[in-house]
Amino acid sequence: MLRIATYNVSLGRNGPGMLWKGILARDAQVVAVVRVIANERPDVLLLTDFDWDYDGVALSAFRQLLAAEGLDYPYSFAPAGNAGVPAGRDLDGDGRDTGWRDTLGFGKFRGSGAMALLSRFPFGKTRSFTGIAGKNGLPLAYRAFWDITVQAPDGNLRILASHTTPPVFDGPENENGLRNAAEIGFWLRYLEGATFTDDTGTNAPFAGGDFVLLGDLNNDPVRGEGLKPPLLALLSHPLLQDVPDLRNVPTADWGAIGQMRVDYVLPARQLNVTGATVIMETNASNHALVRVDITR
Repeated sequence: MLRIATYNVSLGRNGPGMLWKGILARDAQVVAVVRVIANERPDVLLLTDFDWDYDGVALSAFRQLLAAEGLDYPYSFAPAGNAGVPAGRDLDGDGRDTGWRDTLGFGKFRGSGAMALLSRFPFGKTRSFTGIAGKNGLPLAYRAFWDITVQAPDGNLRILASHTTPPVFDGPENENGLRNAAEIGFWLRYLEGATFTDDTGTNAPFAGGDFVLLGDLNNDPVRGEGLKPPLLALLSHPLLQDVPDLRNVPTADWGAIGQMRVDYVLPARQLNVTGATVIMETNASNHALVRVDITR
């Protein structure tokens, strides 16, 4: 059995190094996040909204906290992607080109609120897509699209991971809503055999096999401002299964805005799902950990 999870840990901070300092100081939220993960003990875990830094010190310190709970992740994949990379122009029309909305992927600094994949098992081939062109000459990916091979004991498992643009913070042109829909549409095209150039300049279509698609898609099937057709097409895709125990279960609580399902773990159709759950601890994050247990 393999336990696969995604968790938006809401550990993006206001400046470089601040998350690392919070981890070293055993910040109460950090401790709460560690407790949630340690209780669920996934074999492969995608963290979203986790600050990247050049030396990986925050992620290393976080892994040490997990190890102290008996949960070792000797393998990690955590490039910065497009998080907080300056676009060099005024994207939000406020007359400045230096705001957090003027970056390739919203962020207060390079690597702000990035992604990290943790695994108990080694990685094989890794593919990251950050430069695929989107609208207005900007990259499509808010963070990145990853296709990572995990060399599990019972055979290779592909992890398809992303954290897509919030479909808000824009105007009547709905630029962020359209970008969110296009990012979800990337997975539809990838699964259907479209060929994209990855960050190494390699062109190759999706290779198939056993896989799990997961991450924060920032879109609910019914509620919210996100465009629904691409998401609904993904949830009903013939290569995927939307696990019944996870349907209609909210994974984020935004207070007055309400609860929505925006975090997903979607196993390949041929995988056997033996368990699935959503764990919400609001003192840890306004998102839930979503996990699925699979066998082959």
